[in-house]
Amino acid sequence: MQGAYQVQVARNLADLEAGTLLWDAGRVASERSTSIQYEGPEGHSTQRIHWRVRVWDHGGKPSDWSGPAWTEMGQLEERDSVADWIEVG
Repeated sequence: MQGAYQVQVARNLADLEAGTLLWDAGRVASERSTSIQYEGPEGHSTQRIHWRVRVWDHGGKPSDWSGPAWTEMGQLEERDSVADWIEVG
């Protein structure tokens, strides 16, 4: 059983590997393994962020870091869309 988790988030993969982070949850004592809320700086439209996670068991033994993953913000403002409407003539 999981006893704690840690999530780290960075602007890109190189920053994540170097420890130049946007947010580090630190070691959080919790059995929770889903729906962890991001508490770092606010993102901007189409921004991609990279993250990784590790967990500790109830005996205090940490796992290795997960492989890196990423997520990307959608378009947050109407002005971010530069597409033209397609019309049937």
